[in-house]
Amino acid sequence: MRYIKRTLSSIIQNNINNKSNIIISGISGSGKSSAALSVYEKRSVISLDNIKNLILACNGNEFFKKYGKNIIIDNIEQCFSILENINEDDNLVLLSDNNIDYINESKKEYIKYKLHGLSIYELANMGYMQKPYKPCEKQPCIISHKSLSFTYQLIGRGFLMEAALLEDDKLWNEVINKKVEKIVDKSIIGSINNDNKISFLNFLKELAKYTAKELNLTEIAEKLQLAPNTIKSWVKLLESINFIYLVKSYSTDNKRRYIKTPKVYMEDTGIAAWLLDIENPKDLENHNLRQNLFENFVISEIIKSYHHNGKECKIYHYRDNVGVKIDLLIEDDYYIYPVYISDSKTPEYNISNINKAALHKPLGYGNHICLVDKSVKISDNFSAISIWEI
Repeated sequence: MRYIKRTLSSIIQNNINNKSNIIISGISGSGKSSAALSVYEKRSVISLDNIKNLILACNGNEFFKKYGKNIIIDNIEQCFSILENINEDDNLVLLSDNNIDYINESKKEYIKYKLHGLSIYELANMGYMQKPYKPCEKQPCIISHKSLSFTYQLIGRGFLMEAALLEDDKLWNEVINKKVEKIVDKSIIGSINNDNKISFLNFLKELAKYTAKELNLTEIAEKLQLAPNTIKSWVKLLESINFIYLVKSYSTDNKRRYIKTPKVYMEDTGIAAWLLDIENPKDLENHNLRQNLFENFVISEIIKSYHHNGKECKIYHYRDNVGVKIDLLIEDDYYIYPVYISDSKTPEYNISNINKAALHKPLGYGNHICLVDKSVKISDNFSAISIWEI
């Protein structure tokens, strides 16, 4: 497997003289250990998946008496109590499959980073050039445009290290199957009733059908003949282990009625494709949910552009009761930027509704991210760009 320099590694390297502890969170298989080792080359990775290490960690300071603190601790979600034995200036590197937002077991301060699967910049060995995406008239076109077939093969393969770097797609099904099996056995089964394992796996497959759609818990519960509260708890569980993320709907305190249902996206499009019973990454191009997975891909790349640069990403989707719908809103300190997403090479434009959105900040420049061959200016403050230009 070829080595890829991660964008986040450069950010961590720039902060290496800061003596604070750091936590890197990301779905299993995103490459947290290799990213950490690329910066802290002389450190050992001590995994709490090892039962003896786990016993030591749960017995307080015995763990640090054996290993010291000049280490990288992997899988800290196995024993969060170890955080109570860490001082704020120990300069430890902690890795977790769990979502950082769910790491509340310690009141100590950490520098927190989120790592996702490989970005399109990293796959092109240009991760160091990626900047947080913000809509503008014409993005600096750094990566060469790819064909439709290549784009969908990439989306179908996914962006977790083992799958993204496969040289033979015949191995893809087996690789993804093992990855999902590992995640389910390690991070999920212990949190649900074992009798519900098959029901949970059916839930995963059903949830994949909602990729890039508004999440309807009641509808899913009815289809699977399960209680809505069970579905709600399982969604929260998947959020906590970085398996999915929910993009909240935009709303403000005014008289406009907003649709408040979040949209659900899979952390990895390859896993989503596998759950949809796609047999080969190439088959995605002809699948009826290819547009949904394309949107998932675009949203993921935007999120990566922020998180892999150590930045937070404020994003929403928008829909209200007067018919205004915007796929994505990106917020900064001054503006809110509208983004539409489609996989068309010749998209039809109807952007008149954007100015009707009830927002609490001025409207910034907007983009339609699609598969156009080159950027097209649609109006004074809106243009269509390729996904390969973001």
